[in-house]
Amino acid sequence: MRNISIIAFINMIFIIAFFGVISTFLLFGKMEQERYAEQEQQRYSLIADAFLSGLQFLPDNQELQKRYKHFHVKLIDDPKQRLDILQHAKLLYIKNTIFGRVRIYAKGKERYIYVQSLGYNLMLKDLAPKHPRHAIALILLALFSGILTFIYTILRRKLSPLKELDKEVQKFARGDLDLQIKEYGNDEIGKIAATFKKAIDSLKEQMESKNLFMRNMMHELKTPLTKGRIVAEGIEDFEDKEMLIRSFERMNEIITELAQV
Repeated sequence: MRNISIIAFINMIFIIAFFGVISTFLLFGKMEQERYAEQEQQRYSLIADAFLSGLQFLPDNQELQKRYKHFHVKLIDDPKQRLDILQHAKLLYIKNTIFGRVRIYAKGKERYIYVQSLGYNLMLKDLAPKHPRHAIALILLALFSGILTFIYTILRRKLSPLKELDKEVQKFARGDLDLQIKEYGNDEIGKIAATFKKAIDSLKEQMESKNLFMRNMMHELKTPLTKGRIVAEGIEDFEDKEMLIRSFERMNEIITELAQV
């Protein structure tokens, strides 16, 4: 973990968080779907018991209309539509009692209740509002995903100066002092960049002072040597003259080597 960069670490954290959110909502959606299926089955069982027990008293049309309204169902009286439902819809639930039979069909998102009892063959369409929590779960998933994406984008932008600062530090490590360090605000990264810039500026000033000192020192040291060399040229004794010239040249070489060091 110590060798992982901050950007890579943040990417890893947000990938884990993103998949964690998706997994949580998928699990939540599955549990809600199962719970809704159970509630739906209980409701249709209640409707089945109510119609099967009520039809034995041979209710009139007015009484049936009351039951339709109470259970939020609508009578399908078109024979073709009823036949189409029986042939092509999916059978979800069936219940047999001594009073008759009830079957629940699904066709797309619609649910149909087929009641057979004592000469009654009622095809009823369920008008109850469909389960909305699936859509709510998707909305929440999109919301949380958007929040995570927003936070990730903000963090990446906040940490983006680190890459630029790292490039400048690498240039400095190679001996390049011509750095372009921007101002990044008053946060921790900005303070580090400002401190680094001050250090570079101070180093430049010290190097300029050193160079100025070396130039002055070289001038002060070489000026007497130059004068001595000129004086040595005027000596008539050849041996003394050569010895002095070699001495001055050697001293000049030593000063040059010292300056290079």
